[in-house]
Amino acid sequence: MITTHINSNLDDLSDRLSNMDKDAMIRDVALSVLPMIRKRVHVEGEASDGSQIGSYTKGYLVVRSGQFQNNRKKHGEGFVKAGGQKGQYTKGNKTGKKRAYYNRGTDRKVVLSLTRQMEDDLSVIPIDDGYGIGYNNPDNFKKAIWNETRYKKSIWNLSEEELKTVDRVVNDHLSKALNG
Repeated sequence: MITTHINSNLDDLSDRLSNMDKDAMIRDVALSVLPMIRKRVHVEGEASDGSQIGSYTKGYLVVRSGQFQNNRKKHGEGFVKAGGQKGQYTKGNKTGKKRAYYNRGTDRKVVLSLTRQMEDDLSVIPIDDGYGIGYNNPDNFKKAIWNETRYKKSIWNLSEEELKTVDRVVNDHLSKALNG
C-alpha cells in the first residue's frame, strides 16, 4: 500500500516535470542573464571572475575620450593655435578632416564598447538545443574571441552572480512545474 502511494506520487512528479516547457525555461534563463552580461562586460569592464578585463593604452584613450592634443590648445572660439578647429587632424594626409569623436570618458578600464555596436548586437540566439547568448554579426563574435585572447581572460563565461541567476530561474520553473 505504501509502495503504491509512493510510486503514484513519483509518477505524478515525473509527469509534471516531463510536461514542463523546457524551451521557455532555457529562454527565460538566457533573457535573465543577458542584461547582466551586457552590464558586466560593456559597462563595468569585468571578466567572468570579477577582475578588470584590462586597461586602455594612452593612445587609445585619446581617441575614445576625444581629448586630442589640439583640444587643449584652445584659442578664441573653439579654434586651436595650430589653425585647425577643435577635433580636426593637424598633421598628415588627413589634415583638416574631422576626427572621430566617441565621448566615452577617460576611465582606463576596458569596457569593450566604443561605438556600442558590440553591446547592441549582444542577443539571445536560438540554437539547436535551446538558446545561447551571442552576436548576430559574425564580426562582433570575432571581436569577442579576439578580446579574450588579447586580455588572456575568460570574459564570456558566466560569473558567479550570473550562475546564481540561472539557478534561481531554473528553480522557479521547477517549482511551478511541481507545485502546479
